[in-house]
Amino acid sequence: ADAAGAYLQALEHRQKELRRYKNSNNDHPKDSVSLADLTRHRKIVETLILLTEELLACPAGHDVVTETKAVICKAADRISLAQSYYEQTQQAQQETVLLMAQAAAKGAGEKDSKIAKKKEWEQEKENVCFASTLVMGVGLQLAALDGGEPPNTSSSQNGEEEDSKPPATKKAKKG
Repeated sequence: ADAAGAYLQALEHRQKELRRYKNSNNDHPKDSVSLADLTRHRKIVETLILLTEELLACPAGHDVVTETKAVICKAADRISLAQSYYEQTQQAQQETVLLMAQAAAKGAGEKDSKIAKKKEWEQEKENVCFASTLVMGVGLQLAALDGGEPPNTSSSQNGEEEDSKPPATKKAKKG
């Protein structure tokens, strides 16, 4: 639970940093994306997903409290709070992926003559993709708790329920 407290503090700090950055860059063209901007967004996603994961890892039936006995949430609210942070994570991740796509469309990193700058962009793209993987993993954890489908997934288009086994299992049975 101490980690949850630390993640809450980090989240507040990172959100303030992003707001400060946006407010201080009024001369920066609205349609351009900097590496620093993309990194700030990704770090918010990572902090949100780590917070969600930590809440899910706390023991059921116990309040989530820090070492200093500060109550983060009551036991009955733990899963709904985790779900709320997960939804915030999804929204932040969508914004981050959109920024990455905008940067790619503008040729960010490609036009730089410096190899080091290109590598920084490539590394950040990898970091964003890794964060997406973390988001999917926590979504599966939440789905397992609900006993249903992962959040924001849909049933088959013809209205029939799809087999809930992972695709790898289906492929193994076919071959």
